[in-house]
Amino acid sequence: MIIVKIFAIFFIRLTQGFSDHVSPSTARRQSGMLAMAGDSATAASLQNTLLNGAREHGTRMNDFWHLETEDFFDGLHKEKAAFLELASRHVLKKQDTIFLEGEAGITCCYIESGLVRIFSAAQAGKETTLFLRRQGEIFGLAELMNNTSRMVSAQALTTSVIYIIERAQFESLLQKHFALTRRVISTLGKRLRYMGKRFSSQNGDVRHRLAFLLVTLAYDALHKSTDWEQPCSLPYPVSQHQMADMVGSTQPTVSTTLQDFKNEGLISMNGHRITLTCPVQFIYMLNKQ
Repeated sequence: MIIVKIFAIFFIRLTQGFSDHVSPSTARRQSGMLAMAGDSATAASLQNTLLNGAREHGTRMNDFWHLETEDFFDGLHKEKAAFLELASRHVLKKQDTIFLEGEAGITCCYIESGLVRIFSAAQAGKETTLFLRRQGEIFGLAELMNNTSRMVSAQALTTSVIYIIERAQFESLLQKHFALTRRVISTLGKRLRYMGKRFSSQNGDVRHRLAFLLVTLAYDALHKSTDWEQPCSLPYPVSQHQMADMVGSTQPTVSTTLQDFKNEGLISMNGHRITLTCPVQFIYMLNKQ
């Protein structure tokens, strides 16, 4: 239990440092090659250049290792049954609040279905999305294990079903099931690594952060290597205001950047629905940052 608490302490401190570090940026790095995409012939040539370049340089798909999520309870059937028996089941509507920053961290949550946004409010009042938690993931672990108040807030982005368990019950499970303790340590360790990467990459411009977000949102549909070369629609409609919150920017800047992506043939848009024309192009773009 001690080592679990140590991981939780490091995770909380890194999360706090990340949210304090983020500030909205309106600067966009101009790439001469991308600026060439004016007509269809040039755009087609550019697409081939990007795709070939991604293959030649080796893509940065490994940068999305944290999205290779298996169910938190994968292989832990007894532990999952015990957890669900002790937890309470909640059906959430879109935009429902699960917990708020500053509240007591006395529970953790497991997502049966849906999508949950984990976010923090910066000093200027701007919300910064730190994580998107999906089906099979667990969240709220760090504060629960360290007995601290919430450093972040959680909100359902879609209709979601979650299970919520109290600290005393969860700690009882950890004492009885060592395999569950190891899974908690592994999960917190992965999230520490991800937060470190996020912290170090925040000097990137809005174009970089928005490209990373689009790939993150589309990732569940990119199962095979060939999927990265085919059009892929985001599974959830996301507004420009939501995307601005997620990348620490403003709606007008996000709108301009999305229009640039569209003009370059990287995406198509239909209302709040966005389709990545060829997702691997974004990987190569990120590789050039």
